[in-house]
Amino acid sequence: MPPLKDYQSTILKRFGEGRSFGGAKILEVGGERQTAEWFLERGAEEVWVCDPSLKLPSSVTHEGPITLTNNFAQDIWQITDQKFDFVFGIAVLEHFCSLASHLSELRRIMKRHATLYLHGGPIWTFSKGHHVWVRGTRQYHFNNFDPILPWEHLYACPDMMADRLVREGFPDTDVRAIIDFIYLSSNLSRLSYSDLRSIFLDDTHFYQRQWIEVHNGTPPDGSLRPGLEARFGKQPFTVRAVMMDMIAK
Repeated sequence: MPPLKDYQSTILKRFGEGRSFGGAKILEVGGERQTAEWFLERGAEEVWVCDPSLKLPSSVTHEGPITLTNNFAQDIWQITDQKFDFVFGIAVLEHFCSLASHLSELRRIMKRHATLYLHGGPIWTFSKGHHVWVRGTRQYHFNNFDPILPWEHLYACPDMMADRLVREGFPDTDVRAIIDFIYLSSNLSRLSYSDLRSIFLDDTHFYQRQWIEVHNGTPPDGSLRPGLEARFGKQPFTVRAVMMDMIAK
């Protein structure tokens, strides 16, 4: 099993400060087996590992204290009566396209006063909020071979972005796939910083305990493309990630 990545270790360390996991039942959102092992090493009794975005036939596999399932995290209540002490996820907020409704679903599988801790980034209003993940003649990935300029998805219309990619020699079929993913795909969350902040503040299923931000980068001076200024113009564009730490009522 590969070791935890640096950012995963950092977030787990932050999450674990002042918390005891002895005897806890934990739902880990994001499909990371290494994270489940981290909780078990600290005394957790049982860890379920699921994914917030996979669209596969339902399956549940029990491997000792670890249960693996490809059900949506928000649908776990449909396959078990289990109630969890902690629901935890790293780099998952950007995968919930309907986060507000999913929070109420997650609450159904949590004990009273259980902890929900969700981390996410990049979000739509950050430089890599396009979260491109396209397989064409090669694989384009927002953290590996990223064809999109910082914040370009916010200031360039599809035709402008396509023209630039073609000029720079990207194959036409790849350009079309990239444009479709960024501007049209239903699998891409386009929640902004303000959207996430409003969901956090307005949710009635949890106590608002702590909101943590990670900043990085300098937004370009260019204007947002037409239609976006009214929605996105009044918020910080340097927030690359947020952590929502909440307690169930």
